[in-house]
Amino acid sequence: MGILCLKSVSCKYRNRFARQVTVGSNKEDDWLLNKHVLQMSEEVIDWRHDKSPQDCLKYLLFKETLSDVHFIFNNDYSSGRVPAHTFVLAMRSAVFEDELFTERAEHEDILVEDISKDIFEMMLKYIYTNMTKITNANSVGLLQAAMKYQIQGLADLCVAHMERSLNRNNVCKILDEAVNFEIPSLKTSALYFLSNFTREVFKTEGFLSLSYTSLDLILDLDKLSTSEIEVFKAVVLWADEQCKKNNIPDEGENKRNILGDMFYKLRIPAMTLRQYSNIVVTSELLTEQEQLQLFKYFTLQPSSKSKVSVTIANFPMKPRLRTKALDEWQPKKSTPTKKKQVRFASSNQVNVTQLPAEPVYGDDNLDAREVEAQEVFG
Repeated sequence: MGILCLKSVSCKYRNRFARQVTVGSNKEDDWLLNKHVLQMSEEVIDWRHDKSPQDCLKYLLFKETLSDVHFIFNNDYSSGRVPAHTFVLAMRSAVFEDELFTERAEHEDILVEDISKDIFEMMLKYIYTNMTKITNANSVGLLQAAMKYQIQGLADLCVAHMERSLNRNNVCKILDEAVNFEIPSLKTSALYFLSNFTREVFKTEGFLSLSYTSLDLILDLDKLSTSEIEVFKAVVLWADEQCKKNNIPDEGENKRNILGDMFYKLRIPAMTLRQYSNIVVTSELLTEQEQLQLFKYFTLQPSSKSKVSVTIANFPMKPRLRTKALDEWQPKKSTPTKKKQVRFASSNQVNVTQLPAEPVYGDDNLDAREVEAQEVFG
């Protein structure tokens, strides 16, 4: 019965297309036109012909064919509904499975408010084809979409791209995303970059938009490529920006409240007396008691300073290690790299699974710093 039904469906489609042709006086022309229409109907019916499962999924991407769900964005139907297929989405994402099979009323469009249509379509392309184009412009948006719908493969690709593409203008945004989504490797890479390009990053608009948590992480670093007074100035500018965002006067008390306990991570005792007097005191961020304690410390004899405890007025005394500021980073072209080898001897068998490597920025080769160990047994 199944075969007969398929034949009847095929005939029905063929007859429907054939009837659309108006029969004229020239029978030969009519026959050729009918033949052409029948061929077109065959193509419509047999879109699966000679296609692998992967090719079929690629064909269905963004098509109404077999679609059973539509997405709209910001209640804007004018931008068009994006068709999709519930089984495909659920197969690739547990979040989609819950959303499509347990929460949604049948035939109901799904409103997407926190992801743009362009980013959503790029994510769909990855879901259907396992491929998508990740750029500096879309990597953050794609990562947010991938994390929302728990598509780990896409998230990993975005993280890898971000680690390769860090620059002074995007590192703060990337650090915020790493903190927000709890991605340790990306957070480590961003902080490493910041420690080497501190002065340049402090001058960007991205720094002023940095989250409290991310700035707190930067102030935890023991190595920065700028002086402590420059760190202080940058933090004050950041606090000024937060006052503007909250529509409150940029007064010392308000800025101090915004900074909270993070303020005590500034290593004021590591500054010079002139820097302290001319910049820190005039910022009006210190209490009178803090000013007095710090002034006493700065006026001590060098031999007496060594006897002081690790903090002065709760500010750490230990200066940061100032790393040498690197030249402005430029993206590298993808070039073959030589693998480093470590050769050592041992009287017993040694198994080496992994050796640490420093992060590398701007190289399209994900294994640019891959390290191999070669075992030698005596």
